[in-house]
Parts: sequence; C-alpha cells; structure tokens
Amino acid sequence: AREVNKRKGEEYKLIWRKETDFVRMAARLDAIVVPFAALGADDAYDVAYDPDEVLQSPAGPLVKGMIDQLLPGLEYEETVPPITKLPGLGIPSIVPIPYPNRIYFKFL
Repeated sequence: AREVNKRKGEEYKLIWRKETDFVRMAARLDAIVVPFAALGADDAYDVAYDPDEVLQSPAGPLVKGMIDQLLPGLEYEETVPPITKLPGLGIPSIVPIPYPNRIYFKFL
C-alpha cells in the first residue's frame, strides 16, 4: 500500500489516499476500525531505491511484467516496495531488514 511504501524524503509524513474504501468495507463487514499511531518505523529502514527508481531502472520492465502477471489491475507505484539498505552494511537488499530500533505503538 502506498501509505506504507514511502519514498526517499517522505519520512515522518502521513500519507492518506483520497478514497476511503476501507471504511465502506469495514462497515459492510461490521468490522471494528482501531486507530493507532506508530513512532520509530520511519527510522527502522534506510531506503536505497524508492519505487519510482526501481521502475525507471533497467529492471523496470521485468518488474512491471511480473506485476502484470501476478497482480493484474494494480498500479505499479502501489505494489513495488522500496529497496532498503542492510543495517550496518549499507548495501541494497530486496528483503527489508530493519535496524534494531524501538518502535512504539499507541492505540487510540
């Protein structure tokens, strides 16, 4: 989801989509929506390549082809995660391994 896959320079920014489809779905299913806040998650990862850079790279057509086959109908920017750096090494990794930082959650 775009709210989670932040790009470079988007740390500490709240990103909301214009559509609130999750509210309609929750109401239809009688689900309880629990609002919460997280602190520290943006410091847990260091982005090497954001989704735009991945899609514009030489591997971009391959990534788009995989998305078209595995997740048809979804936008590329919504489905491509950022490539993060390995903690302590600084080399890019497709597996996001967080820094050993604390992350705090507050349920409202």
